[in-house]
Amino acid sequence: MVVERVIRRGILTLTLLPFFLAGCSEPKVVWLELPSFSAVDGVWFWRRSEATDTYQRACRIELADPEAANGQEIVDYIQECDDGQSGVPLSAEVERTRLRNTVRLGLWYSASEGPGVYRVSSYGKRGESALSATPFDL
Repeated sequence: MVVERVIRRGILTLTLLPFFLAGCSEPKVVWLELPSFSAVDGVWFWRRSEATDTYQRACRIELADPEAANGQEIVDYIQECDDGQSGVPLSAEVERTRLRNTVRLGLWYSASEGPGVYRVSSYGKRGESALSATPFDL
C-alpha cells in the first residue's frame, strides 16, 4: 500500500512536469460536478478579464468516455488552451453522486494565462451550458 502510493506520486510528478517546463503555473485540482457523461463532451474554463470585467474563454478540457481501470471508473482528458499550448493526457477518477447521472471529477488544471478568477461551462451534443454560478480563484 505504501509502495503503491509512492509509485503513484512519482508518476503524477513525472506527468505534471511538462506543465512546469512549459512555463505554466502550478497545476491545481478543480472539482467539478457534471450532469452526466451522456450530455457532456468537455468543459471550458473562463477567466475574468481585469480590463473589461467580463469572462473570456481560456482553456478547454475534452473528456473521453469513462472506462473501468483497476476496479475504478476513470475518464481521460487533456487541457487545450487558446494560447496554443496543449497539455499532457491525464486521467481522473469518476465519483458517482447520489443524484441520478451526476458525476464528480477532480481535474488538474494549469492556468497558462496566469492567476485569476475563473468560471466553467460544459459543452456537448445539446450545446453549451451557462457559466457556473460560483467563481473560483486559480
